[in-house]
This record gives sequence, structure tokens and C-alpha cells, in this order.
Amino acid sequence: MSRIFLSHVERDLAIMQPIAQGLEAIGYATWYFERDVLAGSSYLIQITNAIEHCDAVVLIASPHACGSDQVTKEVVGAIERSKPYVS
Repeated sequence: MSRIFLSHVERDLAIMQPIAQGLEAIGYATWYFERDVLAGSSYLIQITNAIEHCDAVVLIASPHACGSDQVTKEVVGAIERSKPYVS
């Protein structure tokens, strides 16, 4: 099963969640911060591991996301790992 990392900002959660649900409905596993980060462990390490182990990244490229340092780091991490991505 392919695993998809969903890069977004919290303000775009209402846009991202239906995308995650649609991907899951057709058989993809998804990873996104609000659901999958575990308390008590560094969220930065968890995000890095999720990108490392995903098969592709979907970027919700909203104006808010384009101004986000965290989203920029996620995109750079995906590029450095040669992960395919869709925006």
C-alpha cells in the first residue's frame, strides 16, 4: 500500500481532510500532522520520519501554506529524498 504524506497548514485542514479521505477511500494510507503526530515525542522527528517513509507527498499549496516555514521544510525534505510530490 502506498503511503502519502499530506503537507499543509492547520488553516487548510478543512481542505486537506477530504483529500485524505478520498485517497484513503481508494486504498492509499495517508499521514498528516493533526491525526498522526504522537504526544511526548518530537514532532519534527516524526514529520521527518513520515516523509522518509512515504511514497509521495501531496502539498496543499494555499497562500497560507506558501508562507509557512514548516511547509517549506517539508517540501525541501521531500525533494532531498527524491519523493514525488503533487501540489
